[in-house]
This record gives sequence, C-alpha cells and structure tokens, in this order.
Amino acid sequence: MSCWNQKEKEKFRTEHPVIMPRLQVNHRYPRGDVKTYFDLIFASDHPEYKGLVSIAGRKKTAGEMRLVGMIPAEQLGNWSSKMHVSRQYDYYYCKAQHSGNGTWGSEGVFAYNALYVDIDTHSGRAPKAEQQIIPLIMEMLPEEGYPTPNIVEYSGRGIHLVWLIEQVAATLHWMVREVSNALALSVKNIILNYGITGYTIDTSYSSNISGLTRIPGTYNTAAKGYAAYDICHTQRLDLPKIYDTVAPNRNLKKQLVTAMSDSQIIGQERADSLLKLHQIRPIEQGYRDLYLLHLFSAQQMAGMENTYALEQALKVNRTFDQPLSEHEVSRNLSTAMRKTYHFTNAKIISDLGITEDEQRAIGLTSTSQRRDSNRARKARTATKRRHRNRSIMRYYLLGMSISEIAKQVHHAYNTVKRVVAQHKDHVSTLFCRKELQHIMCQRVRALILALHKSKVRYNLPISRNFIYRSTKYYAYTPMRAAKEQPVVSSTVNHLGLGGSPPCSMVNGLHSSCVGSHAG
Repeated sequence: MSCWNQKEKEKFRTEHPVIMPRLQVNHRYPRGDVKTYFDLIFASDHPEYKGLVSIAGRKKTAGEMRLVGMIPAEQLGNWSSKMHVSRQYDYYYCKAQHSGNGTWGSEGVFAYNALYVDIDTHSGRAPKAEQQIIPLIMEMLPEEGYPTPNIVEYSGRGIHLVWLIEQVAATLHWMVREVSNALALSVKNIILNYGITGYTIDTSYSSNISGLTRIPGTYNTAAKGYAAYDICHTQRLDLPKIYDTVAPNRNLKKQLVTAMSDSQIIGQERADSLLKLHQIRPIEQGYRDLYLLHLFSAQQMAGMENTYALEQALKVNRTFDQPLSEHEVSRNLSTAMRKTYHFTNAKIISDLGITEDEQRAIGLTSTSQRRDSNRARKARTATKRRHRNRSIMRYYLLGMSISEIAKQVHHAYNTVKRVVAQHKDHVSTLFCRKELQHIMCQRVRALILALHKSKVRYNLPISRNFIYRSTKYYAYTPMRAAKEQPVVSSTVNHLGLGGSPPCSMVNGLHSSCVGSHAG
C-alpha cells in the first residue's frame, strides 16, 4: 500500500472536499465518541493512501437505503461526530474504502481495514446477557487459535465483533473474506459447544466484506435504542500472517457445525442425493444451472458457508461434459447467496426431471412426512414416564402395597394402581432378566431377614407352588403331594438360586412369582 507525504495528502483533500453536516434546529449528535471509533478503524494516523467511505441511511426498517455521502476515510471521524442523528432513520457506513464517488459494494473497492463478525439476537432478548457472552468469547478464541477482537459493538439487536488489520489492497479481497469466515465459524462453534441459545451468527455479514454496518452512537429504529461500542485493545493484525494461522482450518470437511439441526440434516441428505444423481446419469444442457442451484441451496441448508458451497458447485461443474464458465456459475448463484432458498423435494424433482427409479436410487422422494414440532417434548415425557413406571413396579415386586408405593414415589394412589395393573403381567418390558433376578433375590433376602428377626418358625407361602419352611427351601408338587423334596423347580431357579428361568418369566413375570404383591 503506497504512502503519501503531507503535500500529497493536502492535494487529495483539495480534490475531494468534505461537506460537513449541517446544524439542525434540534440537532442530535451521536451518543458516544464516534470520532475515536472511525479514526481507529480507518487508521487516520497511518500514512497510507486513504479513499472514500460510503455513508447510507434509511427511514425506519422498511425504507429504501439511500446514499448520504462519500467521506474521506481519514476525515470520517470528524464528520461523524458532527452528524445529525434522527430517531426516524438508521445510519450505516461501508466496511471498505472506495476509490471514487459511487455507492457501497464490491465495485470500486481498493482497500480494507477491518474484519467483522455479527452475532444476532433478532428473535428477542437473549437468555444470557451480552456482558456474559463476550468474556466467554474473549477467553475461548485464543484457545481456538484465533485473536481477540479489538472492538465490541452493541447494535441493539446483536453484537458486532471487529478485528483491526493493517490496510490491505482490494486484490486481497479473497484473503479478507477467508479470514472473516474463519472468525465467524470459530465464534459460531464456541456458542454451540457451550450450549448458548438465543444467539445466531450471520455468516453472510462476514462474507460481505464491502457491505454496510451500523454506525455506533446512532439510533436503532427496530430495537428502539442507541448503538454503543467498547474498545478492547488497539493492536492491528497482519492479514497474511493471520491467514496462514487459519489456513489449516479453512478446508475442514464441509465446515459444518458440531450440532446439526433438523433442517441441516435434511439439507445434507438432499445434497448427497443430488451428488448421487450426477453419478447415475449425466447432467444435460438445460439442467446444469438448475442442478447447481439446487445443489448450492442444499449445501447452504446443511450449514455450509457460501464460499465453500460455491467451491463445491464449481468442482461439480468441472465434471460436466460441457461445463459452464466459472463467471456464469458465480453469477447464477449470486442471488441464492443473498436470499438462501429452501426448495422442496417436489420442486427439485420437477425441475430436474427425476424419474421414480432415480428417486429410489438416490433416496429422494416428494412425499414429505409431516414434522412433529413437539416430538422432542414427547420424547422427554416418555422418558420420565418410563422412569416412573420402573420405580413403581420395582417397589411392587419387592412386596410393597399400592398405598405405600404412592407415598414412596410421590404419585397419586390411582396412578400407581393403573401402572401396576398395566405392567404386572408384562414386567419384562420394563426390566431385563438380570434386573428381575436381582429384584426377586432382594425380596427373598428381606423375607429371610424378617423371619430371623421375629424368631418364629412357620410355613410362609410365597406363591401357589413355592413355600418357605424354616430356613430350607422346598417346592410343592401337586403330583407328589405326599412327598417333599429339595427345591429344583424353575421358579426358585429364576429367583437366583440356580438353574434356568422358565419361558413364562421371559415373556413377562409369571403370576406365580409376582402375581401377589403381598408375598
């Protein structure tokens, strides 16, 4: 980046005079030191050539964005400190310097001074205060191998993180975008890994390196409050060096987030199906642009950044028999980058003319199942109900009465009675074989201990074919009622005393063992 001496700077100012804001009758100055903010971002004290920065505004949130002026970067701090801030307008500045009069956008850009990441809370007030999430990000970014931001802005409905860099020319726009996307992805992973809800990362904001961003100290008509900022430190980054740091991470597989939502899973499956379609049949002329559009949109839906989704589309395009030019592909997908289309399977099948045989081969069907929005809550309820039923039936198998169980598990008597009636003949649906053996062994030990304590020797019937006599176990066999023999019955064996369990115990605990809870 070329440096100018004092005479060259004065000549430039003469050729590009600045029209300062007019003083209004009820003039409202920005809240906060915006001069320091802009002087710091655009490095007004550095000797590099300075261009023009676009200032835009719109009435409320639904108005048309209009250009307010093109201000020399080194004088933007002084200009913004004197501007009039209306509570009916939102004010923005361009994140890049331009070489002449025009508007914001990539055309005419020649220099960049900062990297931006946007954390949105547009859905409402976030559960964690912004003062709590910022220290977490500041602490975790160095552990992830990334620098901490220089400036933290509070726009009213989100947070902007700003990293200052040494001024670089527009020819390095790809490097600026690459590092911006890497920083956005790192912050996104931190938020997801710590389970912080209410915040989302606007990746398109980071990718649009020459777009507009809110001027701090101005009024946010949507949030009905003024934007503010904090300066954390003033050390600038060397962009090529930081790029070498994040380069090993930028080509991670698909750059997908750790925890995928339902829509991201659907998008990933849809992208895989489209890639399979290209394998089983060639993409003919007339379908190439539609195929790339649907593939790009599916990868967006899967959580892939626009940059990597475009790279994937270009790779697939090169495999066509007659590929499109890279310029044509980028132009066709430019609108999809901004709007993020979510096509249905029926639309994809119709546009690409996919036959029923091809649908079965690639796993793509137009009959979409209705999504149950309450399935997560239903799953949690079912888990709680199963734990409750297991507790009730465990106490029941141990010999407790229904009223005693109700007091123990803190549920109504009728609830316990209903659960017992429902599961007493099908306990194998709640407990495995080893659990049933353990429960019945516990019951037998409790009975033996109770008899030893009472010091009474008598016959205690446990079931219709199993009796307890003193401290010896016998089985009562109707066929041989006159003769008592040592226990070898399958019922006693199932209680953990040896042998194999009967078939009836596998299908559900037999009534001879647990049919009576008073045993």
